[in-house]
Amino acid sequence: MILTKEQINRYLRHIIMPEISGPGQKKLLEASVIIQSESADASAPLLYYLVASGIGHISCAFKEEQGYEILFDNLRDLNSDIAITLDRIPEKICANDIDLRIILGNAEYVANSLSNSAGWIPTIIAMIRGWEGYIQVFKQQEQMRSALLVLQTAIQKCNNHFNSNDEEGIGRVFSTCLQGALTTIEVVKLILNIGTSAESPLSFNLLSMSFDNQENSDPASADFFALKAGTTDCNKSSANGTGCVSKTPKRLSEFKALIVGTGGLGSPAAYALAKAGIGTIGLVDHDTVDISNLNRQILHSVSRLGIPKVESAETFLHRQYPEVNIVKHNTNFNEDNAFEIMTGYDVIIVGVDNFPT
Repeated sequence: MILTKEQINRYLRHIIMPEISGPGQKKLLEASVIIQSESADASAPLLYYLVASGIGHISCAFKEEQGYEILFDNLRDLNSDIAITLDRIPEKICANDIDLRIILGNAEYVANSLSNSAGWIPTIIAMIRGWEGYIQVFKQQEQMRSALLVLQTAIQKCNNHFNSNDEEGIGRVFSTCLQGALTTIEVVKLILNIGTSAESPLSFNLLSMSFDNQENSDPASADFFALKAGTTDCNKSSANGTGCVSKTPKRLSEFKALIVGTGGLGSPAAYALAKAGIGTIGLVDHDTVDISNLNRQILHSVSRLGIPKVESAETFLHRQYPEVNIVKHNTNFNEDNAFEIMTGYDVIIVGVDNFPT
């Protein structure tokens, strides 16, 4: 048997994909990845998805390590198949037993990390600037060197404006969460050699909801790919008083959001909202945590198998964000109770898997 019975149940949603199947999942479990990041907190969304997907060996080199103990405890509880370690010696990225490197952070951090690299392994860079994000996969060292030159030039021209964030860093929170999911997809594709990797720049802007895959662009001649610091529509409008999100009618801590479903869609939504500082989060779900949920539903874990998902989600969120008020609705969401449950919330997020709900 390629995988144990428990692993088959855990990764069933992966195994049924012909491109992955049992042998592919085994390869993911045997893969080794190193993450270089500005902080443990910035890496958290990426790490949750890598661990849920079954990337077997993960080494982390954080510039800022604060909070990594709770993060690592959660990750090990999510998936006992993986081995995750804190690596204070980034030079180990050249070791022969590392399959892939991920560099996550702002433009300066990514450029410095690339500059200080000795040796070569396939690399994914994931950059964040406020509400904008950027991903690129480098399978060839020369391609990465060319991109590094462009990145360094762009940083000099923009006088470090690449590092500016929107008020309170809210955009960075959501960009980092999306970046984690997208980067994990690239990791899986690269390790299994399936699909088309993002060797051409993939960028997004969550304020304008624009996504750009520059398939025919030359990384060596791109204008810092798609991250043009100080020139986004949001920055322009904010400067003249018509800002995108700089002015809200009330503080985020005063907002109430209802999430219907705490599975593959509701889990990342609840995590991102809590991380951003939403004051009250309502959770609606009648289901219990099952081992088959854990390949993607990042709020849950092995230690909470069999308990209601709303309780599992509350445990996860309160451990990291105790100030968030969690309102649990351990019930079906239907025409009889929908309006009663929805009363008082500012926004409702529908994260369900069926049309009747």
